[in-house]
Amino acid sequence: MAMVREVSQHAAETWNGGTEGDGENLNTAADVWYRIVKKDTTIEGYYSKDGETFNKIGQVDGAFLGDDFKIALAAGSNAVSPVPFVTYSGLTVTSGETVKNIALTQENTLPALTSASCALNGKTLSVSAEGQSAGTELAVLWEKADSKDGPWTPADSLTGTTPAVGNSLAGKFIRAKVYQKKGSALSAPVTTAAVQTEAKHTVTINTPAESVKAGENATFTATASDENASIAWSVCDAFTGQATTAATINESTGVLSGVSSGLVLVTATTGSASASTLVKIEKEAYGLADGVTIAHRASADSSASGIVPGESGLSMAHWHFGLYQQQTPGHVVTFELPDGVDAEHFSIDVKANAPQGSGYWGASGLYLFKDADNYISVERKSRSNTSNEREVMALVREVNQSAAEYWDDGNVDTAPSMAHIDNVWYRLSRDGSTITAAYSTDGTTFKTISSNTDTSFLDGERTIALATATGNNDSHPVTTFSDLSITSNGETKAFALTRKVELAAPTSVSVTDDEESQTLHASANTDSANGSISYVW
Repeated sequence: MAMVREVSQHAAETWNGGTEGDGENLNTAADVWYRIVKKDTTIEGYYSKDGETFNKIGQVDGAFLGDDFKIALAAGSNAVSPVPFVTYSGLTVTSGETVKNIALTQENTLPALTSASCALNGKTLSVSAEGQSAGTELAVLWEKADSKDGPWTPADSLTGTTPAVGNSLAGKFIRAKVYQKKGSALSAPVTTAAVQTEAKHTVTINTPAESVKAGENATFTATASDENASIAWSVCDAFTGQATTAATINESTGVLSGVSSGLVLVTATTGSASASTLVKIEKEAYGLADGVTIAHRASADSSASGIVPGESGLSMAHWHFGLYQQQTPGHVVTFELPDGVDAEHFSIDVKANAPQGSGYWGASGLYLFKDADNYISVERKSRSNTSNEREVMALVREVNQSAAEYWDDGNVDTAPSMAHIDNVWYRLSRDGSTITAAYSTDGTTFKTISSNTDTSFLDGERTIALATATGNNDSHPVTTFSDLSITSNGETKAFALTRKVELAAPTSVSVTDDEESQTLHASANTDSANGSISYVW
């Protein structure tokens, strides 16, 4: 224990026992009584552990206080966590024979408001009150009922003094219990008269279509309980609730246009009422044919949208970069020569449709492919910063990232340009150690570009690749490969790059209810390879 005398931020401590270390240790004392005795200008300090016997700490000169002083209680600590607390009570002041008890706290009571009312403006409630005390705030509990006579129950969705009324309270009677509040003190409530919210409107979609084919339209109509209400139509993805590319709808006429396969939610809305129906947009879906795999996908194609199987063939967008020498591969798909094809004696043709050209110094090609750094190919290569400005055919031979280009007519500068020629057929032939690249602009007459006999690094190789590339990511022209055929042993066979995908309905579908967590769980199985299950509740 200590007495502290501080004048203008200069303090002196007088310790019990004379020095800080010699005084009585009060660490285990739960209760301690403090006493200050003022005798003229002398101030004495005492303490007690039982409130009866007081021990003097010392005395100091208090003349600097004069007659204009106050009594203060304070607490402080260097501790940050946990923060200790001290509770003061039993304060008395003794002067002569007079002893006064000084209350440090008092019960805080507030009178009830004299009146209160609530109002509904559109969908927003508000309260007003009379008789509010200074320094208080209004606190409101909202109640709802089906009639103005009750019974009344709490309206949990309404909080504060100006809450918005949701659709769940449409047609309900609403009233407020209004309190005034200050700190923890709360007055008795005043209950307002009730107001009624607008009745809930309804809308019904009439005989909706369950499916619409891509490329076709269907007209939706709806009936609203408010005959004068206008109906607005919208469509979204049924699984995510977000915007969809599978269909569009005219907001006012309700004409739905199918675009691509998917499941959509068509919604009719009028005021606060809405109704929805599921519609399947049907379009034949295609995937990669059996045996055709994606060997490389351009890293910049984050949406994985650059390789698209379709009815007309396999479309491959040109993304940064390609297979040439040290470049990072762009889009590359591969497949093996079918059984029965002589890997040393064959010819393979493919049609490449590229109405937008090959991009910024881009390329597309047909490859006898060991890996991204070892191949021989026939390629349509852009020789310009602008797609479809000058595009030249070439045979490319690359071994361990070292490539050589053999140009049509032997000269890149004078070779015929394929710019603005939409369809070019690529041909790659092998006859023993000789691999020949050729091309055609009509699919019938082929022109040889070059042959290469230094091909031992590809002996026995049966992997064929199709690839696209471009020098930057400013634009992504698309090349669609189709009509692929392989000739070997005097026989020509078509080879499919894509196939129609047909999905069977899920099996073992079930829904369970977890009453403890109040959640529903759905499960199902699919027999489709690489298929996934999606749910619409």
